[in-house]
Order: sequence, then C-alpha cells, then structure tokens
Amino acid sequence: MESLTYYFSLLSDTFAHGAYQTMNFNRPELRAPSVKGMIRWWHEALGMTKQHSDTLFGQAIGATMASRVTIRVHPTTNVQQQKVDFMPHKKERGGSKNAIQPGTAYQLTLTQRREPLPMDLWEQLQRATEAWLLLGAIGQRSNRAAGSVLWDQAPATQKEFELKVADLLGTAHITFAILDATFDHNRQARDVAGDFLKDEAFGGSAPFGSASPRKPSPLKLKCIQIDGSIRLLAIWDRRIDSPAELTRGVHTLINSNKKIGRLLEAVLPQLTA
Repeated sequence: MESLTYYFSLLSDTFAHGAYQTMNFNRPELRAPSVKGMIRWWHEALGMTKQHSDTLFGQAIGATMASRVTIRVHPTTNVQQQKVDFMPHKKERGGSKNAIQPGTAYQLTLTQRREPLPMDLWEQLQRATEAWLLLGAIGQRSNRAAGSVLWDQAPATQKEFELKVADLLGTAHITFAILDATFDHNRQARDVAGDFLKDEAFGGSAPFGSASPRKPSPLKLKCIQIDGSIRLLAIWDRRIDSPAELTRGVHTLINSNKKIGRLLEAVLPQLTA
C-alpha cells in the first residue's frame, strides 16, 4: 500500500500525554491517535467535507466507520523529558509539569489500509498533514505555543514560509501572520503567547475562547523557526468569529498593557483580510 513519510521535531516544550498521567505523576508521550486528531482538524479546517474526513479517519458515533489510514509516530532520537513551567507567564502560580523537550525528533508515517484511496482523498490527506506540520502543534497549551512541531521541510525564510503557507491554505477560512518579535528560547515565546486575560475582561464576548460555556480559541499561536530565530506564528480561524470581534479583543489586550496585544495589532490587517 502507498504511504507518506514525514520527519519533524519539537520546537517548544510539549505537554502531550497518554495513559501515564495521574494527579501526582505524569509521563509525556507523543501518541499516534493524538497526531491523527490534529491532522483531522486541519483536514476540516482546510474546507474538506465531513464525509471525506470520516472516510479517511473513521467515525465512532452513529454509523461507525473504520479509518482508511494507519498513522504511526516513532521517535528518531532519545525522548528527553523535563519538568518545566506549565504557564510561564504566571510565574510560580503557573505550576510545572513534565514535558517532552525541544529537539526531540520523530518519523510520521501514513499508510493506506485495505484498498487504495481515491487520488483526491490521498491528496487531501497529504495537504492536511503538511498543514499540521507547518501550522500546528500538539498537547496541552498547544494554542499558546507549547507543543509546536517543526517539519524538516519547513521553509527557512519568512518569504518562503509565507508563500508555502498561502499556497497550502488556498481558499480556506484560515488566516495567518508572523509576529514581529524574536526569542532566544521557547519559554520566552510561551511566556508572551500565554499572557492573555480572563474571560470577563472582554465584556461578555470571548474572542480568544472560553471555558464556560466551552468555546475553542479562534486564535492559535505557534513557535516557528524563521531565519534562524524563534518567532510566533498567529493562526486565526475565521469560521468561529468576525474580524470585528478579533479587533476588539486585541484592543482590550493593548489597554491592559499586554505585549501579545501590541504584536497582534501590527498584523491585524493580515489576520482580518
């Protein structure tokens, strides 16, 4: 059967967990089902139909359907783990947790199961996988720059990166922008990326997600490596909120003297275009 093989490493502390997690003990583990879930999210975010997603990745609710793709993830280096700040922007109040360390490398293989997939679905799978590798992350705090993945084929310069991502996204309702700040260490980037405000600060709206009622954040921040430096990439999901909602949220951050607000303000034209 035909397969796709990719290589990537982790660029920021990764809080991905499997069965080995209790209140007093946790061992981070990058698992294939978690990667599969991320690729499926990007498949749908790119505008593919739920029917095609169900065909590729399976369905467990209602009329069950087995996945047509087998996904395997294998480390190609020793998996280094360390207890690190979970939310650096909160200092000691943010707690600490075991994380897979940046630099840990993996091989990702996607293989067709049973009969070959139609070419259009195979190409959709490849596009969704590359979207996750360029724009995605994994694990807890992955919307705020933890668990950032670095594809070994990622463009190294800002211009090349922007051209590749624009081509990959096409007409999808996802916009992106590289923020104008560089960092020496991923935890500096996570400090800035995590320093938002509580839900009530936004006057009843939830431009960056909320816990109750549950609303995913339309804005995702990821560490990327551009021109030899760590930068933050902002990805905005236009399917969830309007440009006006994002703009109001950014201005609220600025009024509270949040650095992330100033960085986002500079790229609002790109995110809301």
